[in-house]
Amino acid sequence: MKLVPMLTAIMVTAFLYFIVVERDDLLAFASARTAEDSAPPAATGAVDTAQAEVASGEAKAGRLVRVVAIRSQATTIDSAVVLRGQTEADRQVQVRAETSAQVISEPLRRGAKVQKDDILCELDPGSREASLAEALARLDEARARVPESRARLDEAQARL
Repeated sequence: MKLVPMLTAIMVTAFLYFIVVERDDLLAFASARTAEDSAPPAATGAVDTAQAEVASGEAKAGRLVRVVAIRSQATTIDSAVVLRGQTEADRQVQVRAETSAQVISEPLRRGAKVQKDDILCELDPGSREASLAEALARLDEARARVPESRARLDEAQARL
Protein backbone atom coordinates (compact mmCIF):
# COMPACT_ATOMS: atom_id res chain seq x y z
CA MET A 1 0.00 0.00 0.00
CA LYS A 2 1.09 3.55 -0.61
CA LEU A 3 2.07 5.59 2.41
CA VAL A 4 0.73 9.05 1.41
CA PRO A 5 -2.96 8.08 1.00
CA MET A 6 -2.86 6.22 4.30
CA LEU A 7 -1.37 9.21 6.17
CA THR A 8 -3.88 11.56 4.50
CA ALA A 9 -6.79 9.38 5.64
CA ILE A 10 -5.45 9.32 9.21
CA MET A 11 -5.03 13.09 9.26
CA VAL A 12 -8.54 13.71 7.89
CA THR A 13 -10.02 11.31 10.47
CA ALA A 14 -8.18 13.07 13.31
CA PHE A 15 -9.28 16.50 12.05
CA LEU A 16 -12.92 15.39 11.86
CA TYR A 17 -12.68 13.94 15.36
CA PHE A 18 -11.45 17.27 16.73
CA ILE A 19 -14.12 19.23 14.85
CA VAL A 20 -16.98 17.05 16.05
CA VAL A 21 -15.94 15.84 19.52
CA GLU A 22 -13.27 18.23 20.81
CA ARG A 23 -14.60 21.42 19.24
CA ASP A 24 -13.92 23.71 22.21
CA ASP A 25 -10.31 22.60 22.58
CA LEU A 26 -9.74 22.94 18.84
CA LEU A 27 -11.13 26.50 18.83
CA ALA A 28 -8.96 27.42 21.84
CA PHE A 29 -5.90 25.95 20.10
CA ALA A 30 -6.68 27.74 16.83
CA SER A 31 -7.07 31.14 18.53
CA ALA A 32 -3.93 30.52 20.61
CA ARG A 33 -5.64 31.63 23.80
CA THR A 34 -4.36 30.34 27.09
CA ALA A 35 -6.00 30.41 30.46
CA GLU A 36 -3.77 33.32 31.48
CA ASP A 37 -4.78 35.44 28.48
CA SER A 38 -8.48 35.09 29.11
CA ALA A 39 -8.26 35.55 32.90
CA PRO A 40 -9.01 39.07 34.22
CA PRO A 41 -6.34 41.02 36.08
CA ALA A 42 -6.27 40.87 39.88
CA ALA A 43 -9.03 42.91 41.46
CA THR A 44 -8.03 45.73 43.80
CA GLY A 45 -11.36 47.30 44.59
CA ALA A 46 -15.12 46.99 44.31
CA VAL A 47 -15.22 48.46 40.79
CA ASP A 48 -12.41 46.18 39.63
CA THR A 49 -14.23 43.15 41.08
CA ALA A 50 -17.40 43.94 39.10
CA GLN A 51 -15.36 44.38 35.92
CA ALA A 52 -13.58 41.09 36.62
CA GLU A 53 -16.91 39.29 36.95
CA VAL A 54 -18.15 40.79 33.68
CA ALA A 55 -14.89 39.85 31.93
CA SER A 56 -15.01 36.27 33.25
CA GLY A 57 -18.68 36.10 32.22
CA GLU A 58 -17.73 37.19 28.70
CA ALA A 59 -15.00 34.56 28.55
CA LYS A 60 -17.51 31.87 29.55
CA ALA A 61 -20.13 33.29 27.17
CA GLY A 62 -18.15 32.03 24.18
CA ARG A 63 -18.93 28.49 25.35
CA LEU A 64 -22.51 29.05 26.48
CA VAL A 65 -25.68 29.21 24.45
CA ARG A 66 -27.87 32.26 25.03
CA VAL A 67 -31.58 31.59 25.57
CA VAL A 68 -34.60 33.90 25.74
CA ALA A 69 -37.52 32.58 27.77
CA ILE A 70 -41.02 33.91 28.34
CA ARG A 71 -43.79 32.73 30.60
CA SER A 72 -46.91 31.64 28.76
CA GLN A 73 -50.38 31.19 30.15
CA ALA A 74 -53.28 29.27 28.66
CA THR A 75 -56.21 31.45 27.71
CA THR A 76 -59.59 30.68 26.20
CA ILE A 77 -60.29 32.19 22.81
CA ASP A 78 -63.88 33.35 22.46
CA SER A 79 -64.12 33.54 18.69
CA ALA A 80 -64.10 30.50 16.50
CA VAL A 81 -62.32 30.24 13.19
CA VAL A 82 -64.67 31.11 10.34
CA LEU A 83 -63.75 29.62 7.02
CA ARG A 84 -65.37 30.21 3.67
CA GLY A 85 -65.18 27.65 0.95
CA GLN A 86 -66.96 25.52 -1.55
CA THR A 87 -67.64 21.81 -1.40
CA GLU A 88 -67.75 19.38 -4.28
CA ALA A 89 -69.16 15.88 -4.56
CA ASP A 90 -66.77 12.92 -4.65
CA ARG A 91 -68.60 11.42 -7.61
CA GLN A 92 -71.12 12.63 -10.13
CA VAL A 93 -73.63 10.42 -11.91
CA GLN A 94 -75.73 11.18 -14.97
CA VAL A 95 -79.17 9.59 -14.92
CA ARG A 96 -80.76 8.94 -18.29
CA ALA A 97 -84.01 7.22 -19.17
CA GLU A 98 -84.02 4.18 -21.44
CA THR A 99 -87.35 5.27 -22.86
CA SER A 100 -89.15 8.47 -23.59
CA ALA A 101 -92.37 9.44 -21.84
CA GLN A 102 -93.97 12.24 -19.94
CA VAL A 103 -92.95 12.66 -16.27
CA ILE A 104 -96.07 12.41 -14.08
CA SER A 105 -94.49 12.71 -10.60
CA GLU A 106 -92.40 15.41 -8.97
CA PRO A 107 -88.76 14.52 -9.75
CA LEU A 108 -86.14 14.62 -7.00
CA ARG A 109 -84.20 17.83 -6.78
CA ARG A 110 -80.68 18.01 -8.17
CA GLY A 111 -78.02 16.91 -5.68
CA ALA A 112 -80.40 14.83 -3.52
CA LYS A 113 -79.00 11.70 -1.91
CA VAL A 114 -80.47 8.50 -3.29
CA GLN A 115 -80.06 4.82 -2.52
CA LYS A 116 -80.27 1.77 -4.71
CA ASP A 117 -83.80 1.12 -6.08
CA ASP A 118 -85.06 4.62 -5.15
CA ILE A 119 -87.61 6.06 -7.59
CA LEU A 120 -86.24 9.26 -9.09
CA CYS A 121 -89.40 10.12 -11.02
CA GLU A 122 -92.43 8.31 -12.42
CA LEU A 123 -93.16 8.21 -16.16
CA ASP A 124 -96.60 8.02 -17.77
CA PRO A 125 -97.07 4.39 -18.84
CA GLY A 126 -99.40 5.37 -21.71
CA SER A 127 -99.92 2.39 -23.99
CA ARG A 128 -96.94 0.46 -22.62
CA GLU A 129 -99.14 -1.94 -20.62
CA ALA A 130 -101.08 -2.90 -23.74
CA SER A 131 -97.82 -3.32 -25.70
CA LEU A 132 -96.43 -5.51 -22.92
CA ALA A 133 -99.54 -7.71 -22.87
CA GLU A 134 -99.35 -8.11 -26.67
CA ALA A 135 -95.64 -9.02 -26.51
CA LEU A 136 -96.30 -11.64 -23.81
CA ALA A 137 -99.10 -13.17 -25.89
CA ARG A 138 -96.78 -13.44 -28.92
CA LEU A 139 -94.13 -15.08 -26.71
CA ASP A 140 -96.63 -17.70 -25.50
CA GLU A 141 -97.69 -18.34 -29.11
CA ALA A 142 -94.05 -18.77 -30.21
CA ARG A 143 -93.38 -21.22 -27.38
CA ALA A 144 -96.46 -23.22 -28.38
CA ARG A 145 -95.15 -23.54 -31.98
CA VAL A 146 -91.72 -24.88 -30.91
CA PRO A 147 -92.76 -28.61 -31.18
CA GLU A 148 -94.32 -27.96 -34.61
CA SER A 149 -91.11 -26.25 -35.82
CA ARG A 150 -88.98 -29.18 -34.60
CA ALA A 151 -91.20 -31.63 -36.45
CA ARG A 152 -90.80 -29.61 -39.69
CA LEU A 153 -87.02 -29.57 -39.13
CA ASP A 154 -86.93 -33.37 -38.77
CA GLU A 155 -89.05 -33.73 -41.91
CA ALA A 156 -86.68 -31.45 -43.89
CA GLN A 157 -83.65 -33.40 -42.75
CA ALA A 158 -85.32 -36.68 -43.78
CA ARG A 159 -85.96 -35.33 -47.31
CA LEU A 160 -82.26 -34.45 -47.67
